[in-house]
Amino acid sequence: MDPNKCCESCAFRKPGSAGAADENSNRLESLICVQGAIPFWCHHKRDGTEWNWQAGIIEWTDLRPDERRVCAGWKAMVRRLFATGWRQRLSEKSSADRRALIIYQRGLAQGTLRELKKYLATEGKPAKERAKAKKALRESLLTTFSG
Repeated sequence: MDPNKCCESCAFRKPGSAGAADENSNRLESLICVQGAIPFWCHHKRDGTEWNWQAGIIEWTDLRPDERRVCAGWKAMVRRLFATGWRQRLSEKSSADRRALIIYQRGLAQGTLRELKKYLATEGKPAKERAKAKKALRESLLTTFSG
């Protein structure tokens, strides 16, 4: 398996191409990870065997370091965003300011991932609880993608 090429079921493929791209929560998680420059782990281990990504969000601690592989689709998306001038304002800052801004953006994204997990955990719960989690997720998404 080529580590620089998207898998057939990559979350970064267009919706409708089957696999992780067709799962809204996985697609949303992948885009949040791009925005915060948080590595998004491929659902294939380095040896090519598939990780059970349908069981939930893959955390970096779920795989041994020798099994982990950053998603090629995530890398391509981050490269594309940088090429379009995303984070261009960073080049105008001192290295300490750049580092602080990156840490801040990553923190926003990590918080949004937590809100996504909370929202997903409300499946089948009372409507009021689900609405509260949805509102918190919406606010977190707005902050992350505008920050």
